[in-house]
Amino acid sequence: MNTPLVPSTRRDQTRRKSRLLDLVRSGLLLLLLPTGCATRELWTKHVFSAACPAELRLFECAQPADVLVSYREQNVTSGRVQPRAFLLFANATNVANYHKPDFVQISNFAGKSQIPVLDPAAFASNAPPASGWFATTMSTNRLEFALHRDGQFMGKHRLPGYESMSGSWRRAALTPLTMGLDVVTGCVLGGAAMGYSGK
Repeated sequence: MNTPLVPSTRRDQTRRKSRLLDLVRSGLLLLLLPTGCATRELWTKHVFSAACPAELRLFECAQPADVLVSYREQNVTSGRVQPRAFLLFANATNVANYHKPDFVQISNFAGKSQIPVLDPAAFASNAPPASGWFATTMSTNRLEFALHRDGQFMGKHRLPGYESMSGSWRRAALTPLTMGLDVVTGCVLGGAAMGYSGK
């Protein structure tokens, strides 16, 4: 013969079900809104600009017909510095719009010839080359430069500055894992809080 549940037992069961539903809601909320600590770390914005000194070097390339730009880039967010290189004219639109250029490896360009880079003082006191390429820096930190060819001004340029998130492939691979970690963390914390409040 089954013994009927007393009212206090029914209330305890109802309270436990309510806590379980709250726990599930907390986990689903974190799953739908990836704002947890672990997930948010993958989506941190990074700012990149030329390091100081940038150690600017320019090369004339035949294939393709372009100017290869070599410099030191700094991740302003982390402080990390690394060498970078890109084709100047091929990336003119990206650089002008503060987008990341298509970086290349200098070793992939054979037969390149280095372009002299003169600071403003040297350019003012010495006669510039009458033929070929040369460049002059436009600022003391060498972040901007002007190109000349055969004595003709060919335009002013600057080194890239852009914002970027962590690598997209890494985000795609790790975001589900970090979201799961955030959900578990939220459930544990939520369960602990509800358990404490239920005492």
